[in-house]
Amino acid sequence: MKKKSKQTTDNPFLVKNGAVLDMTIEDVAPNGHGVARLNDISVFVSDTATGDQVTVRIDHRSKHTDHAWGRVFEVIQRGTAWKKHFCQEAIQQHGRCGGCPLGHVSRDVYREIKLRYVADALNAARLAQPALSLHIESPKHYRNKSNFVVHYSPKNGIQLGSFAPRTHHFASMDRCQINTKIISTAQRIVTEVLNEAGTTIYPKPDGVRYVTIKSFESGAVLVDIVVHSDSADQFVDLANGLLAQKFIQGVSITCNPIDGNQIRTQAPAYHCGKNTLTETIGDVSLRMRASTFFQLNNDVARTMYHQAAMWCADAKSIWDLYCGIGGLGLTASKHANARLFGCDEVTSSIDLARRNAEDNQVNGTFAVTDLSTAFPTQWPTADVVLVNPPRKGIDTHTLERLCQLQPKQIIYVSCNPTTFASDGRLLCDAGYTLHNTQAYDMLPYTSHVELLGRFMKH
Repeated sequence: MKKKSKQTTDNPFLVKNGAVLDMTIEDVAPNGHGVARLNDISVFVSDTATGDQVTVRIDHRSKHTDHAWGRVFEVIQRGTAWKKHFCQEAIQQHGRCGGCPLGHVSRDVYREIKLRYVADALNAARLAQPALSLHIESPKHYRNKSNFVVHYSPKNGIQLGSFAPRTHHFASMDRCQINTKIISTAQRIVTEVLNEAGTTIYPKPDGVRYVTIKSFESGAVLVDIVVHSDSADQFVDLANGLLAQKFIQGVSITCNPIDGNQIRTQAPAYHCGKNTLTETIGDVSLRMRASTFFQLNNDVARTMYHQAAMWCADAKSIWDLYCGIGGLGLTASKHANARLFGCDEVTSSIDLARRNAEDNQVNGTFAVTDLSTAFPTQWPTADVVLVNPPRKGIDTHTLERLCQLQPKQIIYVSCNPTTFASDGRLLCDAGYTLHNTQAYDMLPYTSHVELLGRFMKH
C-alpha cells in the first residue's frame, strides 16, 4: 500500500474520508473499537486499545454526528492495554469474524469496560449503585449453542460459519475458540454430511439456510436444520443421515420460506431421534431442544441462578415472568420450597417448563401469556417476582401492573443494562430501592453484560 502523507493537526475539518492522521487512543468502547478524539470528533478505530499511538486512515466521517471511523494505517507504539487477538478468524487478525470484539484488550481494561458500561447506564437513570463487580468464568469454549450460516463456494464447498459484521460476506468459524469443543466437532461432522449429500444451499430454492447445534455437558448434541421451504419432506433423508453420526442424538427440520434475517419463523416440522436432552444447571435438571432459548454459558447461569435463589430464601410464593423453560424460577422455588407460577409467550417453552417442574418435583403452575397485552390475574399474591425480559426490557403493561401490585421483592435479570436502568428508575419511583446488583460476563469477549438486580419495597 502506498503510504500517504500524514497530518497531525487537530483541525476537525481534516477528519474526512481518506485522511491519514496520527492519533492517541484514549478509550475503548464496549464494541471493542478504540476511541481517539480530535477536538469534538470521536474517531473509532478497530484493533486498538487505550494508550496506543497509531496512524489512522479515516474510512467514514458521519455527516450527522461528530463521529468518524477508521483503521490502523501504521502502529507508532502500542500501549499496555492492547494484546494480539487470540483468534485467527477475527477481524483484528485480518479474518472476517466479528464475534469477539474485545479479544484484543488486557484483562484489567476488559473488566473496566464492562463495569463502566453498567455504571453509565445506572447513572443515566439516576439509580443509586450498590457495590458492583463483574463475575467472570470460562472465557473460552463456553458457548453451548451456535447458529451457523450455511455457505457454498466452488473452492471450499459447503461451510458453516457466520456473517461478517454489517455485511452478508461469509466468515469462517472453523477454528472458533468460543463454542464448546463438542459443537466444533459436530460442526465438522455436519459439514461433511452436507457436502457428501450434495445438499442444495440457500439462496437456491429449497436450500438449507442455517444449522443450529446445541451441545450438552454429557457430550451429546441436538441439531436443527433450517430450510428455505414450505415442507420438510425432502430433507428427511438428510436428517436421518445426520442422526447416524457420532454425538448427534436428535435432528429436527425447521421450515422458513420467508426471506430476511430471522432464523426461525415457526416450530420444527420434523424430528428424528431424541427431541430433548437434559442439562443439569445447579440444583435443577432442564430439558431443552436444539432451538430452546437458554443462557449460552452454563457456568455463569449456575452462579447467577444460585444468587437469585439466595435472595428468595423466605418466599412462599414466587412468580416467574418471561420464564422460558423455567430454569431461574425452578432454582429459586426449589431452594425456598415455594409455590411457583410462571408464564411466557412461547408455547414450546411453557411445555418444557411444565415437564421440568415435574422432573424436579416443584409445585409449579405455568401459562402461555403474552405480557405485552395480558397479565396473570388468577395467581395468588407473590412474595417475590422474577423477571427475565428480552433486550427491550419489561413490557409497559407489565411494569405498570408490578408497580400497582407492589410485591416485596422484584428480582430482575437483564441482558441489557440500559433497559434495566430505565425500568429500574420507574420501579424506584413507585417505592422500590435497588438493594443489590451483580454483573455477569455471560458472553466473554463481547460487549454483552448480564445484570442481576434486587429491588425491595421500602
